[in-house]
Amino acid sequence: MQSMKQGVLLRQFFVWILLANLLSIGFMTVVGKHALDRSARETVGDSQVDRLASLARVLARHYVYADSWQPVIDNRRLWRTLASPLALLPNPDGSLPDDRDMRRNHSYLHPMLTSESYGGRPSLIEKDRVVDPSADAERQNILPPPRRRLPSLDELAGSLLLYDTEGNLLRGNPKHERITSVEIPIRVRGEIVGVLKRPRPLREIQKIKFSVWNSATETLAWGFFITVIFSLMFAYIVSKNLTRPLIQISSALRKLASGDFTARVPALKNMAYKPVSDDVNFLGHALGESKETRQRWISDISHELRTPVSILNAEIESAEAGIQGSSEDMLESMREEITQLNTLICDLKTLSHSDLGGLNFDRKEINVNRWLQQYAGKVRSATDKHHLQLESACAEFSQNVTLFADENRLRQVFDNLLQNSLRYTDAGGHVRLSVRHIDRSLIIVWEDSEPAVPEASLPKLFDRLYRVEQSRSRATGGSGLGLSICKSIIDAQEGTIVARHSDLGGLAIEITLPLDQVK
Repeated sequence: MQSMKQGVLLRQFFVWILLANLLSIGFMTVVGKHALDRSARETVGDSQVDRLASLARVLARHYVYADSWQPVIDNRRLWRTLASPLALLPNPDGSLPDDRDMRRNHSYLHPMLTSESYGGRPSLIEKDRVVDPSADAERQNILPPPRRRLPSLDELAGSLLLYDTEGNLLRGNPKHERITSVEIPIRVRGEIVGVLKRPRPLREIQKIKFSVWNSATETLAWGFFITVIFSLMFAYIVSKNLTRPLIQISSALRKLASGDFTARVPALKNMAYKPVSDDVNFLGHALGESKETRQRWISDISHELRTPVSILNAEIESAEAGIQGSSEDMLESMREEITQLNTLICDLKTLSHSDLGGLNFDRKEINVNRWLQQYAGKVRSATDKHHLQLESACAEFSQNVTLFADENRLRQVFDNLLQNSLRYTDAGGHVRLSVRHIDRSLIIVWEDSEPAVPEASLPKLFDRLYRVEQSRSRATGGSGLGLSICKSIIDAQEGTIVARHSDLGGLAIEITLPLDQVK
């Protein structure tokens, strides 16, 4: 099952990464082709601008001589010469070129004109070629195909368009007006006297594009092939590295869900998944501790409930068997066990309400000095009965401090602290209640004398059903829930409670509560 999921994840990552690479390659190819087209247009356009600029300067000089465009319009030879300024250069042997040579050598000046532009008429070469009618068919088949007819100089001249300053066409073929794209203003003494235009030379553009594209096709093909190979390798490696940690994390989560809280995610090389693996491991640790706490809680509760029930059962069986008759001692023993059982049930109910957020609080303003002095006076008789000396430092706290809290819940906290001191403090010991305030916090410290609590037990005192000495706690009637209840009440009132060693030699419980106001 795990290998199947790993294969599915691997294929999904592989396909998506490969698809992204192929899309990138296709996009770069389209962009490259577009850039090639634009570069070809710009290259040919720049050359055409240079040619038209030269012609514009020549036309400007003619305009200066005649102060008019009429000589250019009427002079056919001048216009033909301007259309092909290099057409009248001599041949290598010194002879002047005829019309045929000029058309052949300078046909690039009018690349828009094709053989179809002239109605499919035969070229001069076709007219001059003589074919023997008696030649066999094989010889006819090997003859070169007819060449495209070259445009005449008049046709070349017609591709140039001359406009006056008002936009009127003075010279040129009107059918080229809608496809003109290269234009140069003609200036005389800084003023524009006309505009010279020419169609975009598409044949030269196509020629450059065809030449460059053909030379680049093989390179692009090899580049595409190599890129695809590397994309496949890259996609496989990356998908493998991405899926392996996910499978390990998924496996650990599945084990945790099935109740195996010892499952952990091994150390991952991929740092991107480290926070997730740490969270999963922390979850496993927390679930493991929760399981241990729950098991210990159930075991302790079972023990606490079984002990008084067993004692009650033994007392009843003894009375029924006539071993021990009904007496005041037996009834007192049974009453104590029932009281202990009832206390345990009430404590469990209080803690369950605390877990559910159902503890009720009737908060009101309490004068701390007055309330603590009253409480110390009420419990002094209990400490005297157990031969303990109560020291109250409340009188030294002279400031008038108001605390916003539930008085009954606060008394429940101190009653639990008092019961702990009465149960565990050696006879003749001391109990001290002190109070002070720092900034906006009230700090109340309850301390007693020996015996002390081991250092390792201090952080566990607020755990439910935790006892430092199981036998002594049972003998003194403690349920192990008193300090847990204290912590729940103080936490609900936005305070803190901690345990530490006391200067008196025993345990000190320090409670911090937020103050309402200090006067």
